[in-house]
Amino acid sequence: MRLLFITQRWPCPPRGGGLIKTWALVRFLEEHLQVEVVSADSIGDAGSPGVFPRPRGPGTLLASYAAGLPLSIYRNWSPALARAVLQRLDRGVDAVLADHIYMAQYVPDDFPGRKLLHLHNVESLLWRREAGLERGPLRRWAIALEARRLRRYEEAQARRFDRVFAVSEEERRELLASGLPEGRTGVLANVPAPDLLERPPLRYEEGSPMALYLGTLSWRPNERGLRAFLPQGLPALRRRVPQATLTVAGGGAPRWLAALARSLQGLHLRGPVDDAEAESLYRAARAFVEPVLGGAGTKVKVLNALARGLPVVATPDGARGLEVVPGRHLLVAEGPDELAEAAASLLGSPSRWQDLSEGGRELVRRLYVPEVAFRPLLEELGLT
Repeated sequence: MRLLFITQRWPCPPRGGGLIKTWALVRFLEEHLQVEVVSADSIGDAGSPGVFPRPRGPGTLLASYAAGLPLSIYRNWSPALARAVLQRLDRGVDAVLADHIYMAQYVPDDFPGRKLLHLHNVESLLWRREAGLERGPLRRWAIALEARRLRRYEEAQARRFDRVFAVSEEERRELLASGLPEGRTGVLANVPAPDLLERPPLRYEEGSPMALYLGTLSWRPNERGLRAFLPQGLPALRRRVPQATLTVAGGGAPRWLAALARSLQGLHLRGPVDDAEAESLYRAARAFVEPVLGGAGTKVKVLNALARGLPVVATPDGARGLEVVPGRHLLVAEGPDELAEAAASLLGSPSRWQDLSEGGRELVRRLYVPEVAFRPLLEELGLT
């Protein structure tokens, strides 16, 4: 069987949660069938800087209205990618998988094979949550309007595919609420980076009273969560554990975060880290703090920490969609003081740390590995 896999960005090296999931899907599928991957940045001019995706701004927003497309869909339209997809379909394939709602527009209606859509998140749900968190009335109205445009687009696109996969049962229910029949929906859960479960267990005594945050710092829900937590939560953590520090690592740090790192005692800011550097941070830390506010899908950075055996304290949004039991697999807390209190309990309690370290790894090994998480895709393709 031959499958064409259409994705936004070439997934290797897999930097960031979305690319980790995409690369894991590609590698898993390649074990069972012939896969060809096509992406905008693999075909030349479509991936040139400033061309794809289209830049943000008022002009792009107005152009999206003229084109009759939601903003994020219009920004990810590339005529060059559309031509490349048609060329590959003309060679003959049995199935096509569009990786994210942005890629659904590249699958023609008359393709005779199996048409599958994988949603990294329900995009309209993300925008709807963003509208609920936005304080400015005009901006809140504009974001809510965009959420409605996306909802209509998602509903229309989903009906064109034989099966639509969400990343969690919660988001699958969003698809059902839009009118998609249950038999045409499924779940392909996110998975962590591939080798984390294979590494030796972490040891409490080898760490230090350091909390860790490792994620994309420019993504708005991440930035919002850090902005809400750091000024109040880190001092609260240090009042409970005076030696405590927090290392924040990742790409795209905003200016306010760099300025805060210069003035807030105990805060250490790192840029992007490679796998070896990330491993050294996991080993040095005793807690992973996920203060995200908003967003959709499930958080791969949380799965990464659980897979590595670093106990996690997360906001409800950070744990959302994962089949976790608070207190057994991770800790869930809301608000800076509550997050700080939960993190302090991990920094100072070896027994609690050990229980959560083992519980998190057990959960990932049971549910969030490709052979379990991606099995519904094989079933859909008749390969089981």
